[in-house]
Amino acid sequence: MTLRGAIGGFANIPVYKDLPKTLKIHLLQSTMIWNSLLVDSESDLGLRPEISAYLQSIKAEIDAYSERNFVYLIATRPRVRVIAQPRYRWFSSDLIIHIAVGSTGRRERITVPSGYFRALGFGSRPEVTFTPRSILIGSGERQLPIPIHTLLLDLQINLGLHSKVTYVGKTGEPGKRAIDGNHRGLSDTLTLALENQDDVFFFSSLFHARYHAETADHGISFIISNSMTDDIPVEPEADLIEKLLIYHFNSVTQTKNRKNDVGTLRNTMQKLRTTRNIHAIELSLEVDDESEYFCFGNMQVNYAHRHAFLCKIVDGELHYEKLTQ
Repeated sequence: MTLRGAIGGFANIPVYKDLPKTLKIHLLQSTMIWNSLLVDSESDLGLRPEISAYLQSIKAEIDAYSERNFVYLIATRPRVRVIAQPRYRWFSSDLIIHIAVGSTGRRERITVPSGYFRALGFGSRPEVTFTPRSILIGSGERQLPIPIHTLLLDLQINLGLHSKVTYVGKTGEPGKRAIDGNHRGLSDTLTLALENQDDVFFFSSLFHARYHAETADHGISFIISNSMTDDIPVEPEADLIEKLLIYHFNSVTQTKNRKNDVGTLRNTMQKLRTTRNIHAIELSLEVDDESEYFCFGNMQVNYAHRHAFLCKIVDGELHYEKLTQ
């Protein structure tokens, strides 16, 4: 049974209701998906059904105790391809892989320690073949394709690259929306990626929103989850987070609707201030992983592992400021 709204009546207690509040939103988790994994024509990768089922399982697990919708980023990165047959070192079981990076084809050599394969249930020197997008470990029924981006992420190998955010969206069906390919933001991003020879990624994410308030008169501080009070229901909550991130990243594929998005965000925040005494909203986007895959930005926003900002209404207008702490 979901706990969403379990203490809904608490929001109407005068000592709490009358306090000015700050709504603080932070990232709970983010799942990175390489778009090539969803393309059936990539015979060694095409994993759309498995990825869809995995995302829906996360949704089901979350909904079992506190229903939430997903907010996702679509981003591009310079493409990475395997360019030669991987070889083991002469005097160890470490594997050497040669890759080409970006439109210039910059050559790099990465090392896969033998322990990586043992952790996957293979011996110290399993058979290895390759395609441009993956290495294939083992043979026959036991053959396992490992996408090159999965390998780089698992091994925390940095190539001096960043994830360029091109679109922000929301969905209640993470196993369908966006990754099904029928999506304007994805289409626009794929066009840009083709021009720049980039790879495209989804970052399917869950956020947690909490109210912070304190009263000097009673010496009481409150930190209460929005999901427990359901002051902002599931769909409006996701819409608010989406609009905040759209405003922050200001990506080129969403400039056409920016005026409407900003207007919606301003009106929503004005309503929350009037009806719920929410005077400010803080949002923090930071994945608990130091990999450069989670270093987000674009031409409008500096690349960083942590993005934190505050929005509030000042004299009827939307005020935005970046946070450093």
